Amino acid sequence: MLIDGISWNLMANGSALTQSIPVGIIKRIEIIKGTASSSWGSSLGGVINIITKSENSKKPACMIHGSYGEGNSQDYRCQLSGRSNKLGYFLFTDNKESDGLLNNRFIDAHSFYGKLNFSISAQIDLNISLGYSTPKTDFDTLQYGENTFRLSNLLRNSFATSSIQYTPNRSFQLDISLYHFEQIFEQIFEQTNELNEAETSLSGIFDNIRLAEKNSGIRAKCNWTNDLHTAVFGIDLDQGEMNQSYKNTNPDRLKWAVYFNDTIEINNWTFIPGMRLDHDATKDSFFSPSFGITFNINKNTIFRTSIARGFNTPPFSWLSRGGLQLEPNPFLDHESIWSYQAGIESNYLKYIWLKASFFRYEIKDTLVIHAMDEANTRFKPFNSGKNDRQGLEIELETRKYNHLSISSGFSCVDSRGSVIDELTFERYSAMGGIKYEDHDTAIFAEFYCQYVWWDISSRKNAAYKDPICEFNISKKILYDQVSAEIFLNIHNIFNQLHYIDIKNINPPRWVEAGLIMRF
Repeated sequence: MLIDGISWNLMANGSALTQSIPVGIIKRIEIIKGTASSSWGSSLGGVINIITKSENSKKPACMIHGSYGEGNSQDYRCQLSGRSNKLGYFLFTDNKESDGLLNNRFIDAHSFYGKLNFSISAQIDLNISLGYSTPKTDFDTLQYGENTFRLSNLLRNSFATSSIQYTPNRSFQLDISLYHFEQIFEQIFEQTNELNEAETSLSGIFDNIRLAEKNSGIRAKCNWTNDLHTAVFGIDLDQGEMNQSYKNTNPDRLKWAVYFNDTIEINNWTFIPGMRLDHDATKDSFFSPSFGITFNINKNTIFRTSIARGFNTPPFSWLSRGGLQLEPNPFLDHESIWSYQAGIESNYLKYIWLKASFFRYEIKDTLVIHAMDEANTRFKPFNSGKNDRQGLEIELETRKYNHLSISSGFSCVDSRGSVIDELTFERYSAMGGIKYEDHDTAIFAEFYCQYVWWDISSRKNAAYKDPICEFNISKKILYDQVSAEIFLNIHNIFNQLHYIDIKNINPPRWVEAGLIMRF
């Protein structure tokens, strides 16, 4: 996962801690399906790139947001943006807290984000962004045998980026950026019951964890366009450091990459070749080519197809240091994939937009974790054979009629693992909703449901028989230069259970309401 093109994933396990991302700074989310290694490097199944907001008006603009919901859930945000001569600015801060909707899942989160744009000249722009976030979650009372304990998770991250863009003409742009990103994750266990002589302490079973990571890098990208080509050439360099309390090690990782992508438009055809070479000091280099074609069948219908090779680098903890109950395996190889996709998108029918896509992924050296003993107290990662996945995605939307529009989607995935049973499954998902938009009365409402069939064994204590449904409604009120928006959200309307792990049960029905002021 990326924030403005900067990786947000932990080196330790490859996951992204999304609770550290303030929702209020998100402008849009780009989802690249299938391997995107020819552009972004390590990305086996796709890339999520979050684009943040920036100033969108020359006049100063302010937004204040406040909401309150069940479980004493509170969300307060403030945003200021604008431009003064050559300086553009976007500033955001928020505070979230809740006593918890289920099992006393307390949360307290604070964040700040700022972005500045300075036009040095007509050809040169300087951009600077920085931010921090400190989400803390508490689980009040958890059970382990006869013992009870309290679990606290604290995440602190901070980042800073700077970039300079040189645009001498409409055909050429050079972008050079620097970034620094730090994440500190702490997990603290506190035993809450009193022990008698027959009981044992949880010390040694659950230990406190502190994981600190630092990533710094430089990126240079050159864009060149003419009537036929839109070409991009780039170089990435990244240095990462990690410190962990429970293994007392300080490994680091150096990565670099060069890439080239082009978009060639010839009449109704578009050809999209790409290639990237990634080098990781801990593993071998990997070459990722890709090639895509789009064809405009008519002004309403587009056909797309692509083939690409990609990879996924094993998480650092799997390679060199392990973790709690996890033994490292320094002999792990990259997961590699060949991705094939084809699809069609059309609004040929007067009131309907339709998109259908077929995909097939052929994965080799699949990364899995095996238990090393019958008690499941020790685990070790391995590369384990092939995993073939194929499936279909269908999306449909209607044009607005009498202020109403309908959207729906369906996807299915068939996975077959050559060695591991857990990699063989069939998974289905579906969503559907209806939206009401009336600009005359400034009333907006939406009702939608989503469902996933996970195909998980009953011994996993999962529950996913019913869909989860949501309802949102808002009303805007304009007065002079001030806009007020009142909103009401009802989550999980029918109070259904939908989870794959009994330790992470989804919240029941809950309601929140709030007010947004813009001036």
